[in-house]
Amino acid sequence: MLSGMLPFKDSNCVMRGTFQFPDSITPKARDLISKILNKDPLSRITVAQMMEHPWTNQGCSGPPQQPRALGTTIHDDVIEEMRPLGMEPSTVRKSLELGEYNQFTTTYFLLLQRKLRLESEEARAQNAHNSGGKKKSNSDDHDCNLL
Repeated sequence: MLSGMLPFKDSNCVMRGTFQFPDSITPKARDLISKILNKDPLSRITVAQMMEHPWTNQGCSGPPQQPRALGTTIHDDVIEEMRPLGMEPSTVRKSLELGEYNQFTTTYFLLLQRKLRLESEEARAQNAHNSGGKKKSNSDDHDCNLL
């Protein structure tokens, strides 16, 4: 991912520990990758050590933090929108209840965000209508929104 190329032409090189880095890979990244690919499992870097490595924390004040907790209110109408996408409602609900970070919760929250945005726009339009103001409408703006 760092070089935009497939990682190894020959996986045996990795097993032997004889791999080379492209010049574009920084020294900190080389250090981390070398420690991850250490062929001795007892001296290989742990996940906790990876999270504390200087390359992982470049531009940060410390190790990455867990994302904030997922919302607790589940909107059944949003879950039903996911069914045509091949996402079983029971699986989506379970993922939400367990607070998982996966394709089900990601899709759910993107659709929820769209729903809330549309509701907000409708409320503003209704308020503008009720107050006698006119809301500028540009259908092209809506055509560009995927969600």
